[in-house]
Amino acid sequence: MNSHIIVAIIALVAGVMIGFMAGVAVCLRTAIRAVRQPPTPIPAVLCFICAAITLLAAIGTGIYSAYFLCASSPTNATIFDVREQKDSEGHFSRFPVYRYTDTNGTEHRDTTNTSDGREFAVGDIIPVRYLRSSPGESRIDYFTYHWLLPFLLAGVSPVTAAIGGALFWNYKRQMRSSPNELTNPIPPNPNVA
Repeated sequence: MNSHIIVAIIALVAGVMIGFMAGVAVCLRTAIRAVRQPPTPIPAVLCFICAAITLLAAIGTGIYSAYFLCASSPTNATIFDVREQKDSEGHFSRFPVYRYTDTNGTEHRDTTNTSDGREFAVGDIIPVRYLRSSPGESRIDYFTYHWLLPFLLAGVSPVTAAIGGALFWNYKRQMRSSPNELTNPIPPNPNVA
């Protein structure tokens, strides 16, 4: 599968994640308006928390990928099986099962649980990296297998923070526009002394 399709898939996943957070924010704002309560900063705070968690996850996965590249050795592996997994919508994903030999001559077998859209066939030779301290732990040595998740998470984090910033700005604007109406939603009755 070429890189344009991979980029399109990444953009689609990021768009779904961003759309989900925007939908949650809009639903919360609509619900607050429906019950005629004063505006709340909770949607903005939730977006900021989500952005922080996503950023921490991006940093953590990026650090582990960098560690893995530094602490691993490259070799070639032979695919001897291709697993197919069907998702809930009926789409199939194909994951290669491969074997490789470490520097001590020991043969190892491994598979991956992620797919970048490449089509693998039995007998294909692929580049892999394995940890020198734990030769049974390996990754396919393509850019997407090392860096897709950190870059995806790092891209979603600022967008979610921007949504939170816009929500917080809107909250502050509403609080400045009519503080009496928002803090006292029921007008006083002039007939009651």
